[in-house]
Amino acid sequence: MRLTKLIPAMVLFLVLAVSICALPISIDKVKVDDTIVEPNEVNKLNIERGDELPIDVYFTVSEDLEDVEVLAFISGYEYNYLDPVSDSVGPFSAEADVRYHKKLKLILNDDFEEDSYKLRIIVADRYGDEVIQSFNLKVDVPRHELKIQDVIFNPELTIKAGSALLAQVRLENKGEKAEDNIKVRVSIPELGVSGTDYIDEIEDTDDSEETEEIYLRIPMCAKPGIYEVKVSAEYANGRSAVTTTKSVNIEANDMCESAKGPKTTITIGKQLDNVIAGETATYPITITNNLQQTKSFTVSVDAGEWAESVKLTPSSTLLVNGESSETLYIHATTDSGTSGIKTLTTTISSAGNILKQITLTTDITEKSTSWIKLVLEAAVIILAILVILVAIIVGYLKLKEDNDDEQSETYY
Repeated sequence: MRLTKLIPAMVLFLVLAVSICALPISIDKVKVDDTIVEPNEVNKLNIERGDELPIDVYFTVSEDLEDVEVLAFISGYEYNYLDPVSDSVGPFSAEADVRYHKKLKLILNDDFEEDSYKLRIIVADRYGDEVIQSFNLKVDVPRHELKIQDVIFNPELTIKAGSALLAQVRLENKGEKAEDNIKVRVSIPELGVSGTDYIDEIEDTDDSEETEEIYLRIPMCAKPGIYEVKVSAEYANGRSAVTTTKSVNIEANDMCESAKGPKTTITIGKQLDNVIAGETATYPITITNNLQQTKSFTVSVDAGEWAESVKLTPSSTLLVNGESSETLYIHATTDSGTSGIKTLTTTISSAGNILKQITLTTDITEKSTSWIKLVLEAAVIILAILVILVAIIVGYLKLKEDNDDEQSETYY
């Protein structure tokens, strides 16, 4: 008897507990790709893997709520643990008697299997029971779709100009139809090189893959650097295409000579300098590297005993970039007691090979001779000044004499 009386009380308690925990939200409408879908019913909606699905959720709350979130997800995808097919909005505050519209987006990966799935919409706050609706979806595959699964280069990282680059292109058929006569093209547009080949057929299963090998010859004088490689595959009788890009690093070939002329051009600014004993003679030498790659040059000087010191600036070793020039200066300081014509021999080499030997000439004038010259020049200047002064004085005296003669005349 007592148990019979307790049962209604327990039921009432459970009902009150559920009503307390129930979330005061009603999902009014859900759209998938602008099409209204009904919960747990067959929805006539064509969805293909690789699509982006916009989802619109409309709901109304009957009480003020805090920390509300809306979640949309599809379960059962093989790689959900790495790339989950889900999206969410919130948390946000919701006011009573207001209808809300939240937008979400799901991306169906190319690896989705052709099958039936459940789209689940969950609306929840921090404490209450969630509101869930499920929708049946059928994921199809495109009629024609190829995917470039991978591109492998050999050599893989760096290739020298003038060598052959092997590109292995792996294609996967993600469509429901077999593909034949697939045109595969690999090109480096910046260098103007390309290669093309055909794959006869790729079957119409998710596991069907084919690999094509294409060789490209890199030009001998290609400028070193990173180049973009374009890979494309045309299929469905040339009506569809898929493309991707990769990068390859090309390094210079030492055997390449620039079309501008020889590998190295050496220009002498001057081969003769006139200085006074004790002063410094300076000779500029410009080295032009006509190759594509950077090159190192070494300059050595043999001046003999007439020079107190020989200095090379910026250094006796020059690092010249490809298709660039650098100038080196030779400073030969003469001995104060030396005079006459003197020579110094300059040798320019690279990688242990002598490229050029140059004889530079210095005409040294004695210091004493220079003083005599200065004295003579000063004497000439002084003499010229004296001549001018004498001329001025003579002119002045003559003018004064003429004025005195005029004043001494008497008129009657």
